[in-house]
Amino acid sequence: MTDSSLPAVFPKKVITDNLEATDPEGVIRELVDLMVSAGTIDAASVDDLVATLLVREREGSTGIGGGVGIPHIKTDLHDTVVGAIGRSEHGVDFNAVDGEPVYLFFLFFVPKDQPDVHLELLRKISSMVRNKLYCQFMRNAKRKGDIHDVLKEFEEQVG
Repeated sequence: MTDSSLPAVFPKKVITDNLEATDPEGVIRELVDLMVSAGTIDAASVDDLVATLLVREREGSTGIGGGVGIPHIKTDLHDTVVGAIGRSEHGVDFNAVDGEPVYLFFLFFVPKDQPDVHLELLRKISSMVRNKLYCQFMRNAKRKGDIHDVLKEFEEQVG
């Protein structure tokens, strides 16, 4: 079983506080490339992962509203959960359910044989971002370490 704590899935090395992308494909590619740079995924799987995420987004946006997007898929390419967080200062049109720009992105991949971990991560992220204070702290963070600190605080408070 994989550690599904938010700080474990999203370590500092896979957090960016300055996404440059301006569209959904760019956001997804930038976050996946960050994961390659951090050594959490293999460069050979990038195109497949990005393509699968884009298909998932076309089937139904993971822009859940409130300035948050949670692009994610189940995959056979990894045997552990891996993820990345990106913050956009200007927001991205991610076809969110509320029609508003998305500023915080939580992208992750879960092994297909771990559906419980998949649901637990979605539950935790959704619970955290429904709390306006956590979102505000993440959006106003001065550095990526501050974003990671919010994850740790949430996990300690709510687990």
